[in-house]
Amino acid sequence: MRRLGLTMAALSIVCLGVLSSSAATGAVSTSSWSQPQGDAAHSNRNNAETTITAATVAGLAVRYSVGRLPDYSVCGRAHPHAAVATASRLYVFDGRRVVATDLATGQQLWRGADLGGTTGFQATDLAVSGSRVVVQGSGGCLSQSDPGLSLVGLDAATGATVWSVQRGGYNRSMVVSGTTVVSDNDDISGVPSVVAYDLTTGAQRWVRSGCVSSGFGPDAGLFASDDNILTTCGALSFARRGATSWSKPAGWSYLRADPSGTVSPNIYARNPAGRITALSPTGAVRWTSAEAGPLLAAGPVRLLVGCGATNVCALNRATGARVWTSARSVAPTGAVLAADLAYVTPAEAPLVAATGRPVPGADSDFLSPYGFLADGAVEVAGGRLVNVTRRAVDVYALTP
Repeated sequence: MRRLGLTMAALSIVCLGVLSSSAATGAVSTSSWSQPQGDAAHSNRNNAETTITAATVAGLAVRYSVGRLPDYSVCGRAHPHAAVATASRLYVFDGRRVVATDLATGQQLWRGADLGGTTGFQATDLAVSGSRVVVQGSGGCLSQSDPGLSLVGLDAATGATVWSVQRGGYNRSMVVSGTTVVSDNDDISGVPSVVAYDLTTGAQRWVRSGCVSSGFGPDAGLFASDDNILTTCGALSFARRGATSWSKPAGWSYLRADPSGTVSPNIYARNPAGRITALSPTGAVRWTSAEAGPLLAAGPVRLLVGCGATNVCALNRATGARVWTSARSVAPTGAVLAADLAYVTPAEAPLVAATGRPVPGADSDFLSPYGFLADGAVEVAGGRLVNVTRRAVDVYALTP
C-alpha cells in the first residue's frame, strides 16, 4: 500500500477540537459526503466522522483507486465534483456514466446508462440522497449554439434511470436539500433561473426567474441552510416556493452556511467592503471579521479562511475573531473539516489547530507538492478519505 505521505501530498492536516470517545476507540464511521462540498450548506465539513482522527490519520494508505478516468474527449473529462460517498458506497461519474462501488473494497456494484451519446457529457454536480443519485451536466461538449442541460435521477440501489429533465442553456450548479433538488442555469438568451424538482420523481415544484448562483467553480454555486437557498437575489424560501425571504444590497455575495439542523445557524457572506460576515437565518448581521480572504470551511467551532498572501487562519465561529495563523508558502485552494481534522489543499505540513505547529511524527515527505491536486477535491466518509482529481479517484483507509 502507498502511505498517505507518498501520494496524498497536496494536503495539510489540521487538528480541530478534542478527540471524541468513539474516535479514540476506533468506532466504525457511518458518516457520508453526499454532495459537493459535503452538504447542501457547502460547509466542507463532516462532524460525524469517527474513524479517521488526529490519533489515527498517520495510518492512512491507499486502499484502492478507481484509476485514471476515461478520456472520452476533452468535454468528457469528469469534473472534480463528480464523486460522492455514503458510509458504504462511492459514486463516481467516469466521463460517460455514474458508477457505484463498494466504499470499503472498491468492488463495482453497478454502472448507469451512458449519458454522453456521441457528443460527450460534462457532469458538474453529483449528489446522493435517500433512494436517488442525481447528476447534472451538459451535453454537446458545452456547445455555444446548443449547450443543453440534463438533470438525471438514478435508482441508488441499481443505477437504473428513474427520471430525466432537459433544459436549454448553460448549467451552473445544483444542490439537494431534503426531498428537493434545486438547479440553476442561464437559458440560451442569457436569462437566469432557479428551478426546484422533486427528488424522487423529478417533477418540477417551482421556478424562479432572474436569480442565479454566485458563479462557477468549486467554491461557488447554490447552497442552502434550513429554509434558505442562497442566490444572487438573496435567500429564496423552500417553504414559499422560491419567494425571496430577504436580500442584501448590491455588493454582497454569499459564501457558505452552517448545515440545516444547526442550532442558531450562521450564513456566511462577504460584505461590500470584502470582509467575511456572519448573518442570521433572517439576514441580520451577527459579526463582521477583519478577514477578506477565501472562506474555506465552516466548522462547528472554527472557520478556516485564507489570510494574507498565502496563509491559513482559524476564526472563532461565534465572534469572527482570529484564533491562530499558519504560515504557508502556497495559497490555499480549499479545506475540509472532518472529525477533529482539517485537510487543506494544496499543503506543506500537517498542523495542530491549537498551536499551528506540525503534528508530531509526520513524515518529511508527507506533503511533497503535486500540482495537479490543486484542482481536485477531498472528501471524508465512512472511515475513508477520497481524493478526487481530474486524473483519478484514490480511496484511503487506515492500515490494519
